[in-house]
Amino acid sequence: VHIGNAEWMKQSDVEMSLETTRQVQQWQRDANTVVWVAMSGKLAAVIALSDGIKTNAVATISALKRMNIETWLLTGDNKETALSVASQVGISEDRVLAETRPEDKLQTIRDLQKGGRRVVAMVGDGVNDSAALAQSDVGIAIGAGSDIAAEAADIVLMRSRPEDVLTAIHLSRTVFGRIRTNLIWALLYVVFEREAREFQSCPSLHHTPRC
Repeated sequence: VHIGNAEWMKQSDVEMSLETTRQVQQWQRDANTVVWVAMSGKLAAVIALSDGIKTNAVATISALKRMNIETWLLTGDNKETALSVASQVGISEDRVLAETRPEDKLQTIRDLQKGGRRVVAMVGDGVNDSAALAQSDVGIAIGAGSDIAAEAADIVLMRSRPEDVLTAIHLSRTVFGRIRTNLIWALLYVVFEREAREFQSCPSLHHTPRC
């Protein structure tokens, strides 16, 4: 029994009819993930699976754009499905990488980091995302995902809601801003305290007018 994608079927010398291929392409354009099943070297079934786009995903991507944050889609799904999902949520076609393996996602994160970007964050929930999560400057794991992804990430979202990524960004920026403000005030306090001590330690100079 062979279960996998079309490439796996080709490597296993499983023949696929033109009619089946056309139907599969239509499913993929409709953002379905297709699973092929072969038995004894012959195609037995083709299954279309659909994972609906989460609520507020479009609004989240739009908000990230307004914050001048680039959004990429890295997925193990085929290109047709990836492009369909990207178009629905508002991710440009040139920032979509499909049929990526774990090492491909890892290399993409490294390439983005070398490209001069200040911070590269990765959001993922699966075992295949763990290496990229660990490599990224900020790894964000979905709480409902795998334990390995959660362990590799820096932030774990307790709910599987896209908008929680925005909450994490806002919270991180607020905390960082508070830390920076407190640091500035602490440095100013040290400087003024040192100046005050030096002023107090200087001998008083009295001027006695001549008669």
